Formats: sequence, C-alpha cells, structure tokens
Amino acid sequence: MSLLKASAVSAIGAGIKLLFGLLLIKIVATLLGPSGLGLMGQFMSLTTILVLLAGGGIATGVVKYVAEYKEAPARLHEFLSAARGYSLIASLILLAIGIAAARPLSLWIFKEPGYAFIVYLLSVAQLGIAINSFALAVVGGYKDVVSSNIVNTTGTLLGLLALAPLIYLWGNTGMLIGLAVLPALPALISLWIVRRKYPEVLRRSFKINKTDARHLFRFSLMLAASATTMPVAQMLLRSHLADQAGWTQVGYWQATIRLSDAYLLFVNMVLAGYYMPKLSELGPGRQQLRYMVEAMKRLLPLVAACIAAIWLLGSPLISLLFSEKFLPARELLTYQLIGDFFKIGSFIMGYVVVANAWLRWSILGDIVQASLFFTLAWVLTSHYQALGASIGYAVCYIVYFTVLCALFYRAWRRQTHE
Repeated sequence: MSLLKASAVSAIGAGIKLLFGLLLIKIVATLLGPSGLGLMGQFMSLTTILVLLAGGGIATGVVKYVAEYKEAPARLHEFLSAARGYSLIASLILLAIGIAAARPLSLWIFKEPGYAFIVYLLSVAQLGIAINSFALAVVGGYKDVVSSNIVNTTGTLLGLLALAPLIYLWGNTGMLIGLAVLPALPALISLWIVRRKYPEVLRRSFKINKTDARHLFRFSLMLAASATTMPVAQMLLRSHLADQAGWTQVGYWQATIRLSDAYLLFVNMVLAGYYMPKLSELGPGRQQLRYMVEAMKRLLPLVAACIAAIWLLGSPLISLLFSEKFLPARELLTYQLIGDFFKIGSFIMGYVVVANAWLRWSILGDIVQASLFFTLAWVLTSHYQALGASIGYAVCYIVYFTVLCALFYRAWRRQTHE
C-alpha cells in the first residue's frame, strides 16, 4: 500500500474517530463547561502517560521489529515471545506503582485526595490498554492500516456510548471514571482481529531473551521520555494556570488543544501506522532521508490546508464544537495552529530517530521540546494567562523545527559526500 493509499484509508478511519471524539467534547463542554474541560485535560495527560507506558511502552519497537522480521517466521516468533513476557512484567510493575502512588497523584492533579479511586481504576485498566497496544503494534508492523482503523474507530464509538451517560449521571466524577476505564475497551476488538489474522501473536509463550529484551528496553526508555516530558509539562502548566486565573482559563487553552488533536489525528495515524514501519524497512541512509523529505512534501501541504480552513472558521467552529462559553479561546487559536504546523514537521523528522532506535537523540529531543515549551509558557502565562501558553507552544515548535531542519540537512550533506 502506497503512502497516498494509506493516507486515504487513515483519513476514513480518522474521520469517523474524529466525529465521535468531537461529539464527546461537545457533551463535556455543554454539561460541564470550560472548567470541566480543563479538568478533563488535566486527567487526560495522566491517562496519556499510562496509555503510552502500558506494557512497557514498547509499541513502537514491536512495530519496528515485526516489520523487519515478518519474512522470517522463526525469528518473529522468538521476538514476539520476548515482547509478550517483557510487556507482562512491565504492566505488573506499573500496576503496583499506580496503586502505591494513587493518593499523592490525586492530590497533585485534582488538588484533593478524594479522587484516588480514579487512579486505582486507571492503574488496573492499563493492563487492558497494554494488551490493545501490543496487538495494534503487531498489526502496525504488518502495515495493516485497515485493521488498525477498525480497532481505533470502534473503540472510540464504545467510549462515547459509555461515557455520555456517566457524565450525565455523575458529572465530573462520571467523566473521570469513564476516562480511566474506557481506554481498555478496544482490547476486546484488537484481540478478535489478531486471533483471526495473526494467530501467532496469541501463543502462550513468554520466554525473554537478552538480545530482544535489550532492544525493547531502549524503546521503553525512549517512550518513557516521550510519555512523561510533555504531558508532565502540560500538567504543571495547567496547575499553574489554574492557580493564576482559575480552571475556566485552563478550559479555554484545553479547547484549542482538543481542536488540534482532532484534526491532527489523521496525520498521526498515517505516521504511526505506515510511515514509521516504512522507515524501519528502509534502514538508515540516504534512501530513508529521501523518503522523509518526500513525506514532508506530501503531508505538510495537507496540514497547511486544514490549518487555513480552521483559522477561517474559528469562531463558528468553536461555538459548534464546544459552546459559546468557549469563544474567548478564539484568541488562542492562531498561535496554536502555527505551532501545530511546525510540530507535525518536527514529528516527520523525529520518526527517523525512533525508527532507527537512536536512544540518546530521542530522549534529548523530548527533553528539549518539553523544557523549551514549559519555560516559555510558564513565563508567558504569568502575564497573558491562557494566551501565553499558546504563544509559548508556537515559539517552541518554530525553534525546534528549525533546529531539526539544520541537523537533517547536515546529515544529508554528509551522506552525499560519502
């Protein structure tokens, strides 16, 4: 399947998932208002961390090595056995940590310890999230974009159907319960698909060998940096902004983030489901860099077109997707969209680092992004409230994109002269 065909399939799946996601946001915005959406964003950052780390955070590694070993069945089975065992051990460790840290996390995130039971639920749910993540990673390694989209869209639909009544009945508490438990539901669908199409994944073998464990651990470290740096920076900024100006200002900022997440869903699905496995197949070198440049030429104009349309429809779109209470977020949208464009450009280049498992560069990149964003946004929110966070976001990714362009241009020149 070509990049354009993969993009078309992903567009259909992303469009359906986008619709369901926007309906969920509309429900939260209407019933709970800006402060409820701000609280949702704070908890979603913690959920994002656990979703990424569930099973050891090896999904990207599984995609890479399944793509490499799929023509060598014996080696593939050996790797999958090691990956299953590694994922199981990591999930149990994460469960123990989540249970032990539930009350302190509740106090830090929600400003009160009464929501500790939500963290307990999320810690247990990450076992199901780990299963789903592992199954989807195998599907991604085979570049089975259709199956990935079926799991993602069906899981989103189930989440919407279950979460809406929880919010209606119990408000903020119902929302948090749903957000904690529902990410594990797609595991049922992914297991069904994998059982039919890739039954070798479900073998009851958990034998871990040193070579594969070492390779997977590198991906755990890379994803641990990615999963904790930016989400933690956002959580700290939300807490800071809530103290400075209240949860309503946090809700305005969160509205622009959710709007960005919605339309960038398509790009992220293409990058993770097709682009990254292709980079792994090509391996380091000029051919890989050439493919990266080609991907930027094809995808960035599409992103720019989406951004232009969203900017032109700003106020009506905010009223439609959220409510008129969120119209002050229009002021933040310009800077958010500028940051999105340069962020996607940075991600296209960054996936080369991930595909080649360049551990130090991956961790350094995550730390630089989060540190730069946090520093800029922290200073600017003290003066401009939620607008400061969006300005900091835009400046951060303009700088980061420029630095990556310079580094990859240097790498291209070096490859040319060799």
